[in-house]
Order: sequence, then structure tokens, then C-alpha cells
Amino acid sequence: MMDPHYVDIYTKGSHYYRQSLPRRQECVNLMQQQQVDFLKELGDLIDQDDEPNEELAISYLRAVESIVQNGESRNSCLLSLPEDTFYTY
Repeated sequence: MMDPHYVDIYTKGSHYYRQSLPRRQECVNLMQQQQVDFLKELGDLIDQDDEPNEELAISYLRAVESIVQNGESRNSCLLSLPEDTFYTY
């Protein structure tokens, strides 16, 4: 998967942010059916709200993580998170 940018906001231009979770679930389901050994997600897992909000950002990361529960979840997206919370969600 590449650059899904989940955030619970309306579509902006060609960015369908809210559709990211159901599309991610479709992908995970397909990969499970195909019995792949691993799935790598590149790019930003989440985006940010119009006003950066740490609590919301963490909730978005947890929503993403709930779809890929059987794997290790790491994120390099620091838009709304202070440096000391990196990798600790």
C-alpha cells in the first residue's frame, strides 16, 4: 500500500481521506486471501486535521492499527505528534 493519508475530514481535491480505512481493509483482506507473508505500507499512514491535534492523530493511528492488528505498526508521520511520542502510540 502506498501513502494512504487517513484522516477523518472531507475530500479535498483528489484526496479521499475518509475512504482510506475501508480501502486499506479491502487490501488487507485480499492479501490475507492470497496468503502473503507480509504487507508493507509506504508513505504517510495518516494526515492531519486543519488544526494539528495530537489526540486526534493518535486516534487515527489506532484506527489504522486496528485494521492491521496482526503486524507491527510503525509510523514516520510526525505532523501532529511531539517527537517524544514517536513510535509510542
